[in-house]
Amino acid sequence: VVILAILIYQEVHMKRTLLSWVFASLCASMGVVATSHATMKSSEPKPKIATPKIGQYLTERGWGVLDVLQGKEGKRIFRLNSLGTNGHSCTLEGVIENGIAILNDDPATVCKVSFAPTPFGVAVADATNGMCRSYCGARAGFEGSYSVPALGCSTQAVRASREKFKQAYDKKQYAEAELYLSPILSRCAITLDQWADSDIRNDLGITYFHLKNKSACLSTLAPLAKLAGDDDATIKDEYSYAPSDAEGMVNMAKAARVNLKKCNSL
Repeated sequence: VVILAILIYQEVHMKRTLLSWVFASLCASMGVVATSHATMKSSEPKPKIATPKIGQYLTERGWGVLDVLQGKEGKRIFRLNSLGTNGHSCTLEGVIENGIAILNDDPATVCKVSFAPTPFGVAVADATNGMCRSYCGARAGFEGSYSVPALGCSTQAVRASREKFKQAYDKKQYAEAELYLSPILSRCAITLDQWADSDIRNDLGITYFHLKNKSACLSTLAPLAKLAGDDDATIKDEYSYAPSDAEGMVNMAKAARVNLKKCNSL
């Protein structure tokens, strides 16, 4: 009986050992598979962020201008200029790689600018929690949505149209001059900064005066009428926080007053 019990115990023990070995082997196999899968996932390349296409992008009201250019060795470079309050500005430039531009290598002051595609252009942001402030004046910023300008509304195109306008105006070819300037207001108003917008309105308004077109003259200058109605002291007081802007607004108002008076005399 004792011998029989020993034999039974040995058989049961061998079966348990075999089951334990099979279970351990199965777990090890699963572990290897899981490890291999994790390794495969970690080795997969990260998806690339689309780099902005070559061209110019403007903010609404034109305070920011982003130029994306083709650099050497196929690199995509950018130049960004923005204008803030009281003449303060930002100036940034660098190379865009996978949607990011690193402007310096110092870990303590590194500035990274991100470029994310949008339906109308690109969203630009400081990817380092304010470390890019050193590229701006105290009252200026550069973060925001930049859109592809309408046809003929890039800064270069607007500048060229205004130069042609001046040439025609100086020759007293007022009808031709109007053709160069009026499309800018109709197509580009959304991306013109306030200074360019007011200058163009004043130039176009006086052109309509020479063309004896009172209604066009007044409608063109209408957005400046409220400013023109304030005296210089009121304007300076309103913009007392930004003396440089105050002087610009006073000059804008003076030109509008003269031109509105001429238009109303028709």
